[in-house]
Amino acid sequence: MRSMGTQTLLNEEIEYLDPLLCLRLEEELYYPCGNTRFGKWHYHREIEIIAVREGRLGIETAEATYELSAGDVCVLGASEVHRSRKTGVDNLRYWVLQFDPAPYFDSSSVVYLGAFTDEGVPLSRLSSIFADNKECASEAYGLIERLNEIVVRRDKGYGLAISSIVKHLLWILIREDRSGTIPGEEDHPGRLRLRPALLHIENHLSERIAVEDLSSLLNFSYHHFVKLFQKTIGLSLTEYLHYRRIKEAEKLLLTEDWNLAQIGEAVGIPSSAQFHKLFRRIHGCSPKQYKDRRRGPETI
Repeated sequence: MRSMGTQTLLNEEIEYLDPLLCLRLEEELYYPCGNTRFGKWHYHREIEIIAVREGRLGIETAEATYELSAGDVCVLGASEVHRSRKTGVDNLRYWVLQFDPAPYFDSSSVVYLGAFTDEGVPLSRLSSIFADNKECASEAYGLIERLNEIVVRRDKGYGLAISSIVKHLLWILIREDRSGTIPGEEDHPGRLRLRPALLHIENHLSERIAVEDLSSLLNFSYHHFVKLFQKTIGLSLTEYLHYRRIKEAEKLLLTEDWNLAQIGEAVGIPSSAQFHKLFRRIHGCSPKQYKDRRRGPETI
């Protein structure tokens, strides 16, 4: 159990609007009552982005305190400890977007995933992007406002729209980061060195892929490859293979009239039991539930 000083930290469990999207969006409303005390210190494994609609909100992390007003945006990282309070006498209204970033990265962007899932990376530092650049704050605020409209309307295909907006928000953070919080390829030569291995994985997902194969491909020692891969991608090779294979299985579930055994075989997970276990671990539902929800009526 984590603590800060003498205080025990609350590990908040986020209930997703839709387990397939790994996302929650809520509007918080506080009526005029003057300043309030800070709430309890807490954390959760999801990234959190806050956009203030009206009033003033204080956010405190282990590193800094942020005073937000209407139009301001703030970001908090995975498992980053924080607490909040209402400041001022006016109404306070703000959106809270919380999401697991992993489902929103694919093979072209996964090199950035580690920065968004590493508990040691305080993403709240990226809040300066919005404090220093009002155009970026307006861009992010508009995206969250649009996201709220989509969640409320739930039009056909809303999942695609939500995914697009979340990816756009992540792109803003990557694009505008000047602090080195999210290393770019030019800042991390390991990303370039691993490209042949990542390409090999994409081309051979249905086959057995071992560390020895990839380390030999790059002319690295076994241990050097393992350390570089973990440091660069933020996942072990096994975790990354599971992630990519399940992502590929998602496509096959929706585009091919195959049974689950055929899909598992096609993505390199021939064991039906393991395929179900990994799919449920990543999506929180069975492959059949995923397929039914994606092809059937779309509701939250």
